[in-house]
Amino acid sequence: TSQVDSSMNLPALRAIVEKRLAITKQKFLDISTPQTAIEFNPVDIDISLVTYNSGKWLARFFDSVEHLHYPLSHIQIYALDNGSTDDTVSQLKEVQKKLETLGIVMHVAQGLNVGFGAGHNANSKLGHAPLLLVSNVDLFFEPASLKEVVEQANQDDQTVAAWEFLQKPYEHPKYYDPVSGFTNWNSHACILMRRTAFQAVGG
Repeated sequence: TSQVDSSMNLPALRAIVEKRLAITKQKFLDISTPQTAIEFNPVDIDISLVTYNSGKWLARFFDSVEHLHYPLSHIQIYALDNGSTDDTVSQLKEVQKKLETLGIVMHVAQGLNVGFGAGHNANSKLGHAPLLLVSNVDLFFEPASLKEVVEQANQDDQTVAAWEFLQKPYEHPKYYDPVSGFTNWNSHACILMRRTAFQAVGG
């Protein structure tokens, strides 16, 4: 029987720790420097959704989108349905009309079941915003969540490619550094990414 090769686990963890040490040293050096409030600059965001018999979750999900503490006119939604047999598509088309009155442009497409990854890849080719938010619909957003994640993205340099949302009531059972926030892998249940980084690795 073959065994999983975990030889890279320790070097990967060491890299995360070294990043934390660099951040900690910089914060220590910055203590004597007066800090000024950083003005929030909203960024255009494309949200990618892939649905499959998802009707039971849509009302709560889109209600949370409507109540985000984020300028809704900066959001475009691309929803691809993977051949649902319930009322998912009819719900998407109804919410599409409502969101337009709030300033959110939403695109709804139907097709065969191409799967999760291929569905999000297809959606990503339709948008142009610098940030791409890939999300499941069986969740809901805290009102301040998107603004907080974008604020972090605005502060990070171009070497940071993605920001995964914290999940409640249970976080992913994986290691991430409590100071830097860095981790070795991420889930795509709800994650904000630089479009350039997403395209650079081929989706």
